[in-house]
Amino acid sequence: MAVQWPLIIFTLCTCMSAGIFGMQGFLAYRDKGGDLQLPALIVSVVFIGIGGIASFLHLQHWDRIFNGFGHLTSGITQELIGIALIAIMMVVYFLVLRKKGTVPKWAAGMAMVASALLVFIMGHSYLMESRLIWNTYLLPAYYLASAFMLGSLAVWLIASVLKVDDAMPICAKASLISCGVMLVVVFAYVAFISTVTFSAVGYYFDPTSPTTGMADPTTYSTTLLTGQLAPTFWLGVVAIGIVLPFIISWMGRKATEVGAKLSRLLAAALVLTLAGGLCWRVALYVLGASVFVFY
Repeated sequence: MAVQWPLIIFTLCTCMSAGIFGMQGFLAYRDKGGDLQLPALIVSVVFIGIGGIASFLHLQHWDRIFNGFGHLTSGITQELIGIALIAIMMVVYFLVLRKKGTVPKWAAGMAMVASALLVFIMGHSYLMESRLIWNTYLLPAYYLASAFMLGSLAVWLIASVLKVDDAMPICAKASLISCGVMLVVVFAYVAFISTVTFSAVGYYFDPTSPTTGMADPTTYSTTLLTGQLAPTFWLGVVAIGIVLPFIISWMGRKATEVGAKLSRLLAAALVLTLAGGLCWRVALYVLGASVFVFY
């Protein structure tokens, strides 16, 4: 299956946006991080905007999007509902913040729920029986873990730049926990992929690709760990996307002062996490071939 870069950017930016909004809501619920609330909200809005634009770029003809809105089971309709919901929540959050100067617990809880709901809806929209690798609730679970990890690091970075001391310990702990959650979810997904089998009853002939070799179902589930995707998985997803951010988060947790050095470390960890998320999404697209190629 061809890698759909607009949708990869969409899911990555949406996880970033929802993760930041949810994390700042958690801090507000704990009565922490008051000085970072508005900057974090602005960053979250920027990323949801970038993700929305990327989603539109996926369509060759933008007018086709309106055909999908006619049915609630359409994935793009569900994503639109989720984005509209979180956009409304962000406006409410902003108005409350500007009026009161602080975020009440009901608004903080609203931010956390809306963020998790958007990410789950986004992941659920990709569940398709015709694409067995995607057809598992581990996919939305991965997106939730991605949002948790990206949001924790991003808000921690914002807190370090603005020197919001009371938010630092919570963000540090959340970042470390999120790395562990991500590792568990990724390897659970790998275990699921290894169980996927195809009962091929023949091979199709595609007149548009007459020189393409026939698909081999027996190697389909092993390509991630030992095949052509192994470097992408072990180096990109695991080492760069999880292990290094964990090490940096551990180093940052030990930091006694908030300064430029810590901010650079956290910025590096965030970039590495984005790179790892990019690698895993690419791998899922490569593995997400339709069962059509096996029949």
